[in-house]
Amino acid sequence: MTVKHPKSMTKRTVPNVMTIQTIINIKYIMNTGLIILIALLLFAFIILCHEFGHFIVAKLLGVRVLEFALGMGPAIYQYRKNEESTIYSFRLIPMGGFCRMQGEDPDFDDEDEEEDDEPIFKPRTMLGRPLLEPPEELDPSGSFGAQSFFNKIAILFAGPFMNLICCLGLLWIVYGSQGHGALISLRAAFAATGYIVVILWESLKQLFTGMVPLDQVSGIVGIAGAVTEQAQYGLVNVVYMMAVLSVNLGFVNLLPFPALDGGRILLTILNKLTGDRITPKIEGLINGIGMLILIILMVLLVFKDTIGLFR
Repeated sequence: MTVKHPKSMTKRTVPNVMTIQTIINIKYIMNTGLIILIALLLFAFIILCHEFGHFIVAKLLGVRVLEFALGMGPAIYQYRKNEESTIYSFRLIPMGGFCRMQGEDPDFDDEDEEEDDEPIFKPRTMLGRPLLEPPEELDPSGSFGAQSFFNKIAILFAGPFMNLICCLGLLWIVYGSQGHGALISLRAAFAATGYIVVILWESLKQLFTGMVPLDQVSGIVGIAGAVTEQAQYGLVNVVYMMAVLSVNLGFVNLLPFPALDGGRILLTILNKLTGDRITPKIEGLINGIGMLILIILMVLLVFKDTIGLFR
């Protein structure tokens, strides 16, 4: 007696294989999404520390902070206590942030242009609430441009310096979690922070002298993969890596490139040496071009690292 397999049984084998492959693909995509989410949260915390440095020093020196934002691009949510207060914003693209101060960037609008007519459609946040704007009349004494040379340098340097403080605090937590006393942990944190600074300085020198190839540079996705790898060895490793990344962000921002803090510090020094010959509009144009280049570089790094995840 011959037993024939029904066609329906032979057809089931293909869907079963496809189902297993689909599950594997879904898990892989979910893991990749988790990596990216971890990176975004990590960068959000580090950037928050950086921008808070600019924010607190500007406030202490009497500079009016118009907006304190986490993220770039269109605003998702905004809040302020009253019309005279700082606007706090969460924005769509989680790859950056800013502390917008009065008089920091030039106004490219024509001052003689009449704006009596109210716009038909008022800009709104992505949640549908009206987009908050600073008051039209501002006290000139609260302008960044009205500050002294040393006050400007202090405000610009405060962001990278706060990244160093953030690193020190995170390392203090790391060593404290290992059962050391507060003072011993603090000493160890200072020593480790100094070691990280030296290593990053040597790495930057090797990068710019060609000893390290450019394809070794990673963006937010590549860093997220490294963070996820460290997460397998425990939370302490993740916190330690956050400390390293915080110093890294501070170092990169001190590079003398337009739109970065280092570039703004360099322009401030050059402006002082040349007798204020660099006008605010020229400085704004230089920083605008630098910001565009930085955004393009970030997108390219994200693209490169994302392709690397699927290899």
